[in-house]
Amino acid sequence: MADAPGPLTALTPALAETVAGWVHSPAEVMLFAGPTLSYPLTADALLAAAAQQRRLVRLLLDDGHPVAFGSLQFLEDHARLGWVLTDPARRGQGWGRRIVTALLELARAQSPAPRINLGVYEHNVAARGLYADLGFVEVGERSSRQVESEHWVNLTLERPL
Repeated sequence: MADAPGPLTALTPALAETVAGWVHSPAEVMLFAGPTLSYPLTADALLAAAAQQRRLVRLLLDDGHPVAFGSLQFLEDHARLGWVLTDPARRGQGWGRRIVTALLELARAQSPAPRINLGVYEHNVAARGLYADLGFVEVGERSSRQVESEHWVNLTLERPL
């Protein structure tokens, strides 16, 4: 694995099939995509939602194999990072950091917006730690939802772009 983020690859139907296979429950879909996607996740649903929501979806590959996935949305006054997901077999190896770093670089290059935000569930400690390391701070906007009889609190984090 290289030290710097590699080139980002566009989402294709075959890659979407692989990414959909990384998700094994409704809670896992909610954890990485909130209510924007549903279970069972399929390649067609992923591609359709990306197009409908005008998401720029990209993957990182390692030796030709997808290892991390994420999206950007360019809104009027900010960019939004979302759908960050790493291959379960590759978690803990730095791929989440690499995809987020690469997406931040892409957002800076393509958006005049002064800031970027994201949503993360309060109990997702690993993701929150990564985002804090990359300069994201909580902006006070919180929402909640019931997920499989649990109460999940969603935090909005933001940083300058």
